[in-house]
Amino acid sequence: MTTQRCIPLALLGLTMLSGSAAARSTPAATLLIPYFEVDLEDPEGRNSLFSIGNATQDPILAHVVLWTDWSAPTLAFDLLLRPEELRSVNLRQLFADGFLPSSGHDPDSVSSFPACASPLALPVLDPQALATLAAQHTGQPHPVDERCYGSQRGDSSLVVGFATVDVVNDCSSSLQYPYQPGYFLEGGTGLASNQNALWGDLFLLDAAEASAQGVGAVAIRATPENSGPTARTFYRNFSIQSSQVGPEDGREAVACRSRSRFLNGGAFDGGTDLLVWTELSERALEGRDCTLDANDPLTVAEMIWRNEAGQTVDTTVVQTDATAWRVHVGDQPAWTPGIPFGTVEVHAAERSFWWNPPSYTTVPVQSLVLPVYRASGLYSVALESVSLDGGCE
Repeated sequence: MTTQRCIPLALLGLTMLSGSAAARSTPAATLLIPYFEVDLEDPEGRNSLFSIGNATQDPILAHVVLWTDWSAPTLAFDLLLRPEELRSVNLRQLFADGFLPSSGHDPDSVSSFPACASPLALPVLDPQALATLAAQHTGQPHPVDERCYGSQRGDSSLVVGFATVDVVNDCSSSLQYPYQPGYFLEGGTGLASNQNALWGDLFLLDAAEASAQGVGAVAIRATPENSGPTARTFYRNFSIQSSQVGPEDGREAVACRSRSRFLNGGAFDGGTDLLVWTELSERALEGRDCTLDANDPLTVAEMIWRNEAGQTVDTTVVQTDATAWRVHVGDQPAWTPGIPFGTVEVHAAERSFWWNPPSYTTVPVQSLVLPVYRASGLYSVALESVSLDGGCE
């Protein structure tokens, strides 16, 4: 009982004062929104919002791409940001109602991007497009090709996925996704720019549980050091034929090892959820046969659980076919550390080929973990994790 009452006072103060925490972001050429979710059936259920900010004194064009949890791109759109402007995207409005955000009502800003419409107004998605989008993000068969583009979780109402946001040089009707040839060219001369101008954040809302958490978007900078034929970059594996992207994106890689704390006792009676993002080198760009094993793992994640004294108390392995996932600590054996407070470290490695019998390579992949806490049924907080290496090599 004494252990359960030993809640860090600084963290309790942060929770009681604000209810959420978002880290400061260094302006970057790409933002990673590592996880989102929307309950399509319950208007008071889970929802996600993310914000995109312009940290410069010049107008910029932000290109947003939504991905399923199998890393299949589903939707892309552009947002024009005036100097110092901050814009939010409400994913319930998008997935449930088909409303895409519009921007570019400032003629002076639009004139900087001659291929863009003025204003940059986006149409409402029609019912068929909405049904397709929902099927892809809930792991249900695609209405047209009957293939699956996301993991089949048994819940056809919960949309999950992640998003990327790139600074781009102009609008384009032919280049929409980062794996397409020409999207990235050396020095930021393709569709994508190397201008480090973006910052942002993510909010996870659940009105039914009176909870809300906020966390900073993952800032991925473009730097001269991330160029050359051997560079390990963020987008290098974002296609089945990774040579389509290569190192031209110039983005620094996300760490391949990250660590966060977990709290499951005392005032934190709601425990900890972990939001995990792991890179997949084999992406379901063309979907997968829905009759195949829906849980055929592509990634192996080793979870190292330690107490607050730094002693390892357990090591578990999670096999997953998903890039973005959320799990409650203690829900299953692989996520049960046996202690109320401590840290969890995530090491992810890619499997050689998803269609083979289990045969894992030793090549690490980019990964990160973000903790979400609930306390006394009244407060919730999300915190950043710590990266344990400078970039997954």
